[in-house]
Amino acid sequence: MTRSRLAPGAGIVTVPGDRPVLRTADGHFLRIDTGRVGGAELVDRLTAGEGTQEDSVSAPESASASAELDRLVAAFEEAGHAVTGPRRPPLTGRTVHLLGDPVLTGPLARFAAAEGAEVHPATADSLAGLAGRRDTAVVWCLDSPVPEGLWADADRLPARRTAWLRCHREGAHAWIE
Repeated sequence: MTRSRLAPGAGIVTVPGDRPVLRTADGHFLRIDTGRVGGAELVDRLTAGEGTQEDSVSAPESASASAELDRLVAAFEEAGHAVTGPRRPPLTGRTVHLLGDPVLTGPLARFAAAEGAEVHPATADSLAGLAGRRDTAVVWCLDSPVPEGLWADADRLPARRTAWLRCHREGAHAWIE
């Protein structure tokens, strides 16, 4: 059986004691009437896999609850909020150039690669050569306050069609811009 999953950009927000809410790919929030299906079962079905509804529903109601969950998932698919097929890692086909302090760039490199990115180290001197490359981003991480003017060259990258993100840590606070 092909499993449905949330469409790219969609998410389900849950709050204990309240109904789940769908955040659509275009940023709208919609309340979800799950009927007799628990919010946790819906989230599990659309994100993690099989779910645990059979553990929480008695045997005679299990087929009924499963059918209701199937109908709910079908409604998500019809509205474009759920899709079938294998999940494509979100950074597939993208290149991420990292520069800065290894204490921050090391974990970031692992996370970006796990999401499909091709990760390369970069230097401040190599920034000009990265400008204008399609599907490329530069991430510059510092483990200290930012010296005045350090990111001036990188600030010009968006004008040359290259995305860039800066992050730095000051004590217990991390800043992402």
